Amino acid sequence: MSFDAGFEPDPNADWKSRLQAASFKGVPFFTLDANYSFGRRLEVNEFPDRELPHSRDLGRAADRFSTTAFVVGPNYDLDRDKLIAALRSKGEGELVTERYGTHRVRIVGGSVKEEGKSGRFARIVFTAVEAGANRSPGITTDTIGKVKTAAVASQEGSLTSFLLKVDDGVGWVNDNVVATSEAALAIFDRGLELFQRSGPALKIAETSAALSSQIAAANGFQKAHSFAETGSGILDLAAAMAAVPESVAERLRVLEGMRHDGEDTIGAVLGKVFPRHASSTITPDEVIAETNREALGDLVRQGIVIGRGLVLIEAALASDEEVDELRDSFLGPIDAEIAIAGAGADDDAYIALREFRTAVLIDLAIRGEQAPEKADYTTPAPVSTLILASRLYADGSRATELEQTLAPHHPAFISGLKTIRVLRV
Repeated sequence: MSFDAGFEPDPNADWKSRLQAASFKGVPFFTLDANYSFGRRLEVNEFPDRELPHSRDLGRAADRFSTTAFVVGPNYDLDRDKLIAALRSKGEGELVTERYGTHRVRIVGGSVKEEGKSGRFARIVFTAVEAGANRSPGITTDTIGKVKTAAVASQEGSLTSFLLKVDDGVGWVNDNVVATSEAALAIFDRGLELFQRSGPALKIAETSAALSSQIAAANGFQKAHSFAETGSGILDLAAAMAAVPESVAERLRVLEGMRHDGEDTIGAVLGKVFPRHASSTITPDEVIAETNREALGDLVRQGIVIGRGLVLIEAALASDEEVDELRDSFLGPIDAEIAIAGAGADDDAYIALREFRTAVLIDLAIRGEQAPEKADYTTPAPVSTLILASRLYADGSRATELEQTLAPHHPAFISGLKTIRVLRV
């Protein structure tokens, strides 16, 4: 049932046949009475010394529903608590009224009344207002562009900190640069290996092709004569890993694997060039190797964290829960790198990473406002996924999505009173 213009009920059907079982967000209840308020929004102007007022029509007023619901029976207290939880939950929901049809509403408030002498019965009075849609004009902020700008600044800050920390070692410049380059290449080879462990062959080929130019440039590291060239190449490789033609989830998985394995890989490669001696005396070469190992580890991890942020701006954000998961997965690694940079007095990296963190969080927050919310929905009766998709989304083609979520024994039959997580529309 709808109150929109053009609605034509069947004149041949009895009015009782058009009554519906009342519920809110799938939680059923009985009704004693319901009030429906509607109207127009008017601005009335009354001027001194004038007999006639002037009014302007500002559009339709929001529909409001005042409902007296009740639950009854030996388990009335459980049904009461379910309904109260649904009414108190965040966001809009589907209100099915007995006489006024189905509407998307937000709950304004409510109250419960019980009489001790009667028992088995609870009366719940609540008020709901039409949810509508946010179609007002607003200012659009290029949050993705800000993330990209902050990423460039973070790369520059990380490179500056790297160059301040590394030790070229008098007489050992070439050996140190080559060793650092080999360690970096080993990490990114590990990333390519992680990509190749899953996905169709065509996807692997596309990924390899996308990285081929970067890998070729990286192989030229061994001809580099400065850590500046090496550091720039490392950051370029991290950005290339973040931009391969793979899914967002796959790229995040690989980047996290590279970050996790990076320290061991760096230690193994640099250890071959500058091996530790059995004696307790620490040689100058070992001091240089340890310094460069730490500096390279910081640079690679920071480059990977920046890459993770660049991947997130491509995420479709299918639900509010996905926004929360992506934000949390980003915060852990970048907060760790900010803490390391701060403890090491790496001011350039520290400041740039903090600004990058802020840019990514703002982007997720603003784009996440448009993401559908997920909420608990209790199926009121045995129902098919096709009917449930039509009821929830007005789109029967989304029945397959519900089947994947619910995994019922048969798509034509979902048991009643089953609580599921669904997208709100």
